[in-house]
Amino acid sequence: MPARVALALPPAFGGADGAGAFHVDLDGAPALRARLLDAVGELRAARVAAGELGGLRAPAADPVSRLAVDRLVNRAAGPHGSLAVALDEAIAALTDLVDQLDASVRDYQSRDDEVADAVRAAGEPRG
Repeated sequence: MPARVALALPPAFGGADGAGAFHVDLDGAPALRARLLDAVGELRAARVAAGELGGLRAPAADPVSRLAVDRLVNRAAGPHGSLAVALDEAIAALTDLVDQLDASVRDYQSRDDEVADAVRAAGEPRG
């Protein structure tokens, strides 16, 4: 059976107080880490694009154009419930998963090394 590490889903992905945990085969951890970091990169690029939408200006001075652009800007880059806020939360959640994965792998390897050292020490002659 392959070695496995457990990760808890962040609240942004539906996890809470340990709910939504999943396991990763230790051998697959580097590939998972790379895919998570790729996803973070894509989300950061989308975040830049959402921020750029925050700079839109109405093409004309009429009230309808201004209202439409103001609503678009608010949904794209506003401080509450916007695309930018959702992307920031997703970036933070995936970054947290990468940190958890790194810590879990380090902990597993440390425990594995301790067990190997104990087994070697138990097999050595005493005297």
